[in-house]
Amino acid sequence: MKNIIISLLIVSTFISCQKVLELDEDTKTSKLVVNSLFDNQKRWEVKVTRSLSVLDNGQLMDVDRANVSIYEGTSLVTNLTYDGEKYIPLGLVSPPISGKEYRVEVSALNYKSVSAKDICPVSVPIIRVSTDTSINSFNENVVTFDVTFQDPAGSNNYYGLGLEISRYTILSNTSGGFDTTLLDVYEPFINSTNPLVDNSGTNNFSQTLTFKDNLIDGELTTLSFDYTYFFIANPNEYYVSKLKLYSFSEATYNYTKSYEAFRNTDGNPFAEPVQVFTNVENGFGIFGGRSVYELEF
Repeated sequence: MKNIIISLLIVSTFISCQKVLELDEDTKTSKLVVNSLFDNQKRWEVKVTRSLSVLDNGQLMDVDRANVSIYEGTSLVTNLTYDGEKYIPLGLVSPPISGKEYRVEVSALNYKSVSAKDICPVSVPIIRVSTDTSINSFNENVVTFDVTFQDPAGSNNYYGLGLEISRYTILSNTSGGFDTTLLDVYEPFINSTNPLVDNSGTNNFSQTLTFKDNLIDGELTTLSFDYTYFFIANPNEYYVSKLKLYSFSEATYNYTKSYEAFRNTDGNPFAEPVQVFTNVENGFGIFGGRSVYELEF
């Protein structure tokens, strides 16, 4: 009898700990997801998908019959059309202009219409770059970049630093010349111990380092970061590096910082969940402006 009573108490305890979660309209309804990081060097591109509600067992997929329009103020800049992957302009349309604010409006059947707006900031040039290469204890090459730029005074500025690596092969052809072929393009993970950088550290790597100018307003600043790789010598291959200094809008900065944090914790059951920043009204995603200054070497 004593064992039966104990068992009943345990069952009663589990039952009393159950909690009924009320599902609100946001969790029960699938919404449009808009993703567009626009800058002053590329054409307009907008990715439109749908979110999954907690009651939906479907798959994430593109919304391929949406109406997507870009505005500057009340003036229509362009309507976009679906190319099988994303929405792009038809014909020749100028890229976003630095200093201008733009708005995207997206509608689709059976979804609530969404919109978002952001500014395309003015780029900040790289003044000087120096590099140094060393070998670590794992026999890997460690390249240290020192990047110098002048922060504009009197305004809130947001930045990102990234590296793009292009790998090429060059082979002789039957005509006696050489053919060059692009093999792949990738953005390596980089890190910085500079306290100005807010998404990196000794053992924390990101593809885009984010920081703002609250500590360097109006100053000539040099920021260092490391890139580590294992080099396998191949006489037929060569690499081209492209250093990118991004000027972010505040929304793009918040999105990039939160996305890098999400990627660093994804799959880690012991990490606190990270909510990725969104600025899309009535939906999810990012419509964020940026400008980029690039140096190739």
